[in-house]
Amino acid sequence: MSTHRELLNQAQLRNVVPDPESTDTKLVLLRLGLREEDIVQLPTESRQKIQEALAVVTHTFEVTYDDWNIDQILHAVMPDGTAEIPSSYTQIGHIAHLNLKEELLPYKYLIGQVILDKNKKITSVVNKTHAIDSTFRNFQMEVLAGNSDTVAQLSENGCRFRFDFAKVYWNSRLQSEHERLELGDVFAGVGPFALPAAKKGCIVYANDLNPSSFEWLNFNVQLNKSDELDVFRGLYRDQMHLFESTPSAKLPKIHCHCFTRSNDPKQDIFERVRQVMGAPVDESSSTLSWVRTVAPKKNMYCLSFHLSPHVAFGAP
Repeated sequence: MSTHRELLNQAQLRNVVPDPESTDTKLVLLRLGLREEDIVQLPTESRQKIQEALAVVTHTFEVTYDDWNIDQILHAVMPDGTAEIPSSYTQIGHIAHLNLKEELLPYKYLIGQVILDKNKKITSVVNKTHAIDSTFRNFQMEVLAGNSDTVAQLSENGCRFRFDFAKVYWNSRLQSEHERLELGDVFAGVGPFALPAAKKGCIVYANDLNPSSFEWLNFNVQLNKSDELDVFRGLYRDQMHLFESTPSAKLPKIHCHCFTRSNDPKQDIFERVRQVMGAPVDESSSTLSWVRTVAPKKNMYCLSFHLSPHVAFGAP
């Protein structure tokens, strides 16, 4: 065959199988739905090889639910014209996390069950029911299939984490960002930035306002035996004595992740930071990095800049 596309190419099944009619020959299985009269439509080279050395026969075999992957099953059972078949998901330990569009909600339990059936490492499938709008950045979710255990355990960047996914913020798609930075983390969550930095020998100060995140952050510090990581809950205020005589040289570098739909993301992000901080950011010493696309015309960026003494210790 000149191309692989003409073969069966079905997951869990072989393209070449024994011939039940003869021990001297084997069957080369062609793609499903191909009829004998369709052979004339095959590429010339493939058709000539069949005519010269092969015979076309009909072969019947059973294909069960176990032989199909997630994408094939959902394409087979979802209505024609469905805009997007949700065969991908984010995995957090034993949890598969979906963010289904409204048009797919009538089929959400079917989708959840198929994902559960097809991944032995998944024991719970959840769907985000509302946008992230809480102070602690966690979101409401519903269980579509499997059990309701939302306490996940996973490894990332050489560190182990355990947390309740229903109560804290976690995004597995930011793994490369977690690895890229070494910093004092004032929005530490359960430790995806702080713990890898501590593993590299840094002295890390990690803080989070969410009591559930703070609880799991402390648990993960003990889990990873990170003596270099100091965890606290609350805010440092008027702590000028923490820095040496040249505070501008010792003030931290801020790494701020943000979203924008603007056609001019740089101008939009710098202006929003200026409004929040009450002072402009020095663009010449700052960097703005694209992280990922989260939705059509919506992108995530990371703005890195040095905190100025005026902002750090000025009057509110």
